[in-house]
Amino acid sequence: MLQRAIGKWRLFKEIEPGHRFQTRYKNHRERRQRGEASSYGRIFNLVGGPALIIAGFAFLPTPGPSYIIIAIGMWMLAGEILPLARFFERLDVWLRRLGRWIKERWKTLPAPVNVLVATACAAAPGYAIYSLVQGGLPPSRRGCAGALRRRFLRGRAAPRGPGGPRPTTRRLGGWLLPGARGF
Repeated sequence: MLQRAIGKWRLFKEIEPGHRFQTRYKNHRERRQRGEASSYGRIFNLVGGPALIIAGFAFLPTPGPSYIIIAIGMWMLAGEILPLARFFERLDVWLRRLGRWIKERWKTLPAPVNVLVATACAAAPGYAIYSLVQGGLPPSRRGCAGALRRRFLRGRAAPRGPGGPRPTTRRLGGWLLPGARGF
């Protein structure tokens, strides 16, 4: 079974980017029509894919690989749903183009800037782990939402009584948004 999965992965890598996922979709469809693929695999993909996507969204607030879980669920569905396979084709091409652009920019940067960026990228996960181990955010950041709200509302006139103008903010999920009529 592992050898078969490795063989499928090698075949997937050999296909030109921009055609991989649609080819995978067509191969799955042809194998099902010939009776070579199990119907349980299709059911597994159609049930397991959305389950992983929902689980990934449920775990977004927690630290961990929730985006990877969502991507795996979508990848499972891409073998069964053609529009999703096309979406992955466009995403694959776009990410490859972005990677080439970043690589070109990286090569043109001076060495001290490269070191600084690499250090910042290495230190950010370290700080995140340290802050989680130490009990969450430092005390200076715990009141961040309240401070943001106060900073956002600073400089606005206080709303008047029943006869005066209505405030020009709207409350949405605990945040005050500018420019909208208040309730």
